[in-house]
Amino acid sequence: MRAERMTRLGAFFIDYLLVCIVVAIFSFLISWNIMTQSPMSAENFNKLRKLNYFITAIGLIITMFKDVVNGRSIGKRMTNISVIDSKRNDQVPSIWRLILRNITLLIWPVDLLYFLISGNRIGDILFSTQVVRGKVNGKR
Repeated sequence: MRAERMTRLGAFFIDYLLVCIVVAIFSFLISWNIMTQSPMSAENFNKLRKLNYFITAIGLIITMFKDVVNGRSIGKRMTNISVIDSKRNDQVPSIWRLILRNITLLIWPVDLLYFLISGNRIGDILFSTQVVRGKVNGKR
């Protein structure tokens, strides 16, 4: 049975918070040495800017790969939902399809609007996936 919109939004919110926490900790640990140097030079500012790009990339990578373990991110596990192949019910999509379906999160305002109207994300439509209640058997 398909997962409800609020359950899916809850799972996404949990995943988003976890990514923010990981990125914040990583950012703090990496940039601590640069930030504590005084005065802040242009060179150090440029180092921080480059680190910001790197840390943003880490957050995006985590987001893209969040569903690769049996079609369930941490948020999906906590809300008891899973991603399945919409053409082969009860089977987990390939790792590549799980990653590619999350690329549409880069245009999250459009993806969110589409989701609120249709109940599916754009990535679900493009890569033939569906989010359902419960755990799937893990076959690929």
